[in-house]
Amino acid sequence: MVDTLLQHRERAATMRAWELAEGHFISALAMHERMGARPWVARTQLAYAEMLLVRRWRGDKARARKAMKKAGLPMLLGSEGDGWMHAGGDHDEMIRLLKQVRTLR
Repeated sequence: MVDTLLQHRERAATMRAWELAEGHFISALAMHERMGARPWVARTQLAYAEMLLVRRWRGDKARARKAMKKAGLPMLLGSEGDGWMHAGGDHDEMIRLLKQVRTLR
């Protein structure tokens, strides 16, 4: 069931159905948190952050940064993740960090 939800929300994000995708991410996060599935919470937070950075609506960059922090990105990247946490965080740098984390899976 988790794989199906992950595939569905990523498909919605890929199709640029932004509101639908965001709803799936929020639902999946709530379900994973209720289950106590911390790895899935982190994975979903990172995918949600990536969707927000691609969408680029007002406030998305700040929400993406928050999702990345909740997912533990600074801990995964060590000092390399420090730059985007303190200042505004460069959009392209945030995407690069997400792609780097994807290779760690």
